[in-house]
This record gives sequence, structure tokens and C-alpha cells, in this order.
Amino acid sequence: DGVVPSTPDERLSDLEAGQVLRVARLRSQDADTLAWLEAQGLKPGSMLRVTSVDAGTGERIIEVHGTALRLEARIAERVCGERMRE
Repeated sequence: DGVVPSTPDERLSDLEAGQVLRVARLRSQDADTLAWLEAQGLKPGSMLRVTSVDAGTGERIIEVHGTALRLEARIAERVCGERMRE
């Protein structure tokens, strides 16, 4: 029908502790950043859960593939996807 589906665009940096995101895209042009994110298991289709948020810095601790990972706010802003219901 010619309609292109929209890509989910919820930023990881907008999620609170306990919320789940299915990664749809990584908003970065930097090859090193993209390689690091992929090495951590953060790539389109990955599911992650926010386990804690530092209100002062915006840093998030997430769980992806059973592993805890600390992300600076500037990195969390680049991870986008669909917020999932638990």
C-alpha cells in the first residue's frame, strides 16, 4: 500500500528503572561508538532493561543479555527503540 512503517524512536535516556526497551537503532555516525555498543550486545533487536538511573548525571545501568552495563547519558541518548510492556 506504499506506507513505510515508522521506526520506534523512544530514547533509552527517557526510560526509568524497571522499564524495558527493544533496540531499533543506534543514533551515531561514530564507528568506534557503534562498534563498542555492538560489542556490548546493543544492536537492533536486542532487549534491555534499565536497572537504575542516576538522576544527577543521567547515567543508566542496564541489563542486556544477562549482563549489567553502565551507560553515560550521552550514550543512552543514542540508543533508540520501542518501550515494551513487561
